Amino acid sequence: MKIYSLASSFIGGIMSFVLWQAGYLSQVEFLLTLSMCGFLPVILFLIGNTEPFIEKLLLMYPIFMLSVIGAFEFPWMSVLWLVYSFGLFLAGCFRMVQRGFFYIEETVLDMALIYLPLGAVWFVVYSFTLNY
Repeated sequence: MKIYSLASSFIGGIMSFVLWQAGYLSQVEFLLTLSMCGFLPVILFLIGNTEPFIEKLLLMYPIFMLSVIGAFEFPWMSVLWLVYSFGLFLAGCFRMVQRGFFYIEETVLDMALIYLPLGAVWFVVYSFTLNY
Protein backbone atom coordinates (compact mmCIF):
# COMPACT_ATOMS: atom_id res chain seq x y z
CA MET A 1 0.00 0.00 0.00
CA LYS A 2 2.92 2.34 0.62
CA ILE A 3 4.15 1.88 -2.95
CA TYR A 4 0.66 2.82 -4.15
CA SER A 5 0.81 5.99 -2.08
CA LEU A 6 4.20 7.00 -3.42
CA ALA A 7 3.16 6.21 -6.99
CA SER A 8 0.04 8.38 -6.57
CA SER A 9 2.20 11.21 -5.28
CA PHE A 10 4.61 10.93 -8.19
CA ILE A 11 1.83 10.77 -10.80
CA GLY A 12 -0.03 13.68 -9.20
CA GLY A 13 3.10 15.82 -9.13
CA ILE A 14 3.92 15.02 -12.74
CA MET A 15 0.35 15.74 -13.87
CA SER A 16 0.26 19.11 -12.15
CA PHE A 17 3.70 20.04 -13.53
CA VAL A 18 2.73 19.08 -17.09
CA LEU A 19 -0.50 21.06 -16.89
CA TRP A 20 1.40 24.06 -15.55
CA GLN A 21 4.02 23.88 -18.28
CA ALA A 22 1.32 23.53 -20.93
CA GLY A 23 -0.16 26.83 -19.76
CA TYR A 24 -3.36 25.30 -18.47
CA LEU A 25 -2.66 26.23 -14.82
CA SER A 26 -1.37 29.48 -13.38
CA GLN A 27 1.37 29.43 -10.74
CA VAL A 28 -1.14 29.61 -7.89
CA GLU A 29 -3.22 26.82 -9.37
CA PHE A 30 -0.05 24.78 -9.90
CA LEU A 31 0.88 25.10 -6.23
CA LEU A 32 -2.66 24.21 -5.15
CA THR A 33 -2.71 21.19 -7.41
CA LEU A 34 0.76 20.10 -6.37
CA SER A 35 -0.14 20.25 -2.70
CA MET A 36 -3.34 18.24 -3.17
CA CYS A 37 -2.08 15.79 -5.78
CA GLY A 38 1.58 15.50 -4.83
CA PHE A 39 2.12 16.14 -1.14
CA LEU A 40 -1.01 14.60 0.36
CA PRO A 41 -0.10 11.03 -0.64
CA VAL A 42 3.25 11.58 1.10
CA ILE A 43 1.36 12.34 4.32
CA LEU A 44 -0.70 9.21 3.81
CA PHE A 45 2.57 7.34 3.24
CA LEU A 46 3.93 8.64 6.55
CA ILE A 47 0.76 7.58 8.34
CA GLY A 48 1.02 4.10 6.90
CA ASN A 49 -1.59 1.45 6.43
CA THR A 50 -2.36 0.72 10.04
CA GLU A 51 -6.06 1.44 9.78
CA PRO A 52 -8.57 0.05 7.27
CA PHE A 53 -10.39 3.40 6.95
CA ILE A 54 -7.20 5.12 5.77
CA GLU A 55 -6.50 2.25 3.38
CA LYS A 56 -9.92 2.71 1.80
CA LEU A 57 -9.35 6.45 1.50
CA LEU A 58 -5.99 5.80 -0.10
CA LEU A 59 -7.52 3.43 -2.64
CA MET A 60 -10.09 6.07 -3.59
CA TYR A 61 -7.45 8.79 -3.87
CA PRO A 62 -6.82 8.68 -7.68
CA ILE A 63 -10.51 9.37 -8.39
CA PHE A 64 -10.48 12.42 -6.18
CA MET A 65 -7.10 13.51 -7.55
CA LEU A 66 -8.72 13.71 -10.98
CA SER A 67 -11.53 15.77 -9.47
CA VAL A 68 -8.93 18.29 -8.30
CA ILE A 69 -7.55 18.57 -11.83
CA GLY A 70 -11.02 18.85 -13.32
CA ALA A 71 -12.20 21.43 -10.81
CA PHE A 72 -10.50 24.23 -12.70
CA GLU A 73 -12.78 23.56 -15.68
CA PHE A 74 -15.86 22.18 -13.89
CA PRO A 75 -16.23 23.77 -10.44
CA TRP A 76 -18.67 21.17 -9.13
CA MET A 77 -15.79 18.67 -9.08
CA SER A 78 -14.19 20.62 -6.25
CA VAL A 79 -17.09 19.55 -4.03
CA LEU A 80 -15.91 15.95 -4.51
CA TRP A 81 -12.54 16.98 -3.08
CA LEU A 82 -14.33 18.58 -0.14
CA VAL A 83 -16.14 15.31 0.60
CA TYR A 84 -12.84 13.41 0.39
CA SER A 85 -11.12 15.87 2.71
CA PHE A 86 -13.88 15.40 5.28
CA GLY A 87 -13.14 11.67 5.13
CA LEU A 88 -9.51 12.47 5.88
CA PHE A 89 -10.68 14.75 8.69
CA LEU A 90 -12.55 11.83 10.24
CA ALA A 91 -9.49 9.61 9.85
CA GLY A 92 -7.35 12.18 11.65
CA CYS A 93 -9.89 12.52 14.46
CA PHE A 94 -10.18 8.75 14.90
CA ARG A 95 -6.41 8.36 14.99
CA MET A 96 -6.01 11.11 17.55
CA VAL A 97 -8.77 9.76 19.80
CA GLN A 98 -7.36 6.23 19.67
CA ARG A 99 -3.77 7.17 20.36
CA GLY A 100 -3.98 10.39 22.34
CA PHE A 101 -1.58 13.34 22.35
CA PHE A 102 1.50 11.52 23.60
CA TYR A 103 3.59 11.33 20.43
CA ILE A 104 4.14 14.77 18.95
CA GLU A 105 5.03 13.42 15.48
CA GLU A 106 1.80 11.48 15.14
CA THR A 107 -0.21 14.36 16.57
CA VAL A 108 1.22 16.72 13.94
CA LEU A 109 0.22 14.32 11.16
CA ASP A 110 -3.27 14.01 12.63
CA MET A 111 -3.59 17.79 12.89
CA ALA A 112 -2.63 18.05 9.21
CA LEU A 113 -5.51 15.73 8.34
CA ILE A 114 -7.87 17.63 10.64
CA TYR A 115 -6.91 20.96 9.05
CA LEU A 116 -7.41 19.70 5.49
CA PRO A 117 -11.18 20.46 5.11
CA LEU A 118 -10.53 24.14 5.77
CA GLY A 119 -8.26 24.26 2.73
CA ALA A 120 -10.83 22.28 0.75
CA VAL A 121 -13.51 24.86 1.53
CA TRP A 122 -11.22 27.59 0.20
CA PHE A 123 -10.54 25.47 -2.88
CA VAL A 124 -14.28 25.17 -3.53
CA VAL A 125 -14.71 28.93 -3.14
CA TYR A 126 -11.75 29.58 -5.45
CA SER A 127 -12.93 27.20 -8.15
CA PHE A 128 -16.46 28.60 -8.16
CA THR A 129 -15.28 32.24 -8.30
CA LEU A 130 -12.81 31.32 -11.05
CA ASN A 131 -15.56 30.32 -13.47
CA TYR A 132 -18.38 32.66 -12.51
